[in-house]
Amino acid sequence: MDQHSLPHSQPSDSRRHFLKTAGSAVVGSFFAPAILGAEDKAGVKNPVLGEGAFQYEAIHGWGEVPKHIQWGETHGVCVDAAGLIYIKHRSHSKEPMDAIVVFDPDGKFVRSFGKEYHGGGHGIDVRKEGSEEFLYLSDTKHGIVAKTNLKGDVVWTIGRPATPEHYKDPKNRYSPTNIAFAPDGGFYVGDGYGSHFIHKYT
Repeated sequence: MDQHSLPHSQPSDSRRHFLKTAGSAVVGSFFAPAILGAEDKAGVKNPVLGEGAFQYEAIHGWGEVPKHIQWGETHGVCVDAAGLIYIKHRSHSKEPMDAIVVFDPDGKFVRSFGKEYHGGGHGIDVRKEGSEEFLYLSDTKHGIVAKTNLKGDVVWTIGRPATPEHYKDPKNRYSPTNIAFAPDGGFYVGDGYGSHFIHKYT
């Protein structure tokens, strides 16, 4: 897929593979211990979550959130090749806020952007295409998926799917929550807060 071409949705047998893989991950995480080291009753250690090679330390209060941003729920996090951390949040401020905030690995504020996604900030992921990295964003409030460069400049935006027939009825909601990349260069979009379809784009 050309990095600037608009993707299109298509039915695919790989949906079964995706669902099988996703289901296995959910089941595996369900039976994994929620917090390791919970025996630290004094609370002097940061909690560690996960299992095996996938253990993560939870550092509360990490990140210098600038005063001009009223922080909301955090739904998506990704890291670019330079180690910068992109966090997408959903602020409930009446004044539009940047929905994407970028930090360095030590939590120092680098930049923010994305007022156009205010109130709908949800999924975010980064992918290298050729020599450049791009962000893929889902917006639950405005019902869109967008591809941008790392500064937030929009490459393309896609809205409500034309298929299946279900979406032709305006009463049926579309509210995309996340994106997952496919090995063939396409990607999946989960309509998690809408009609619960998974769409594959190529």
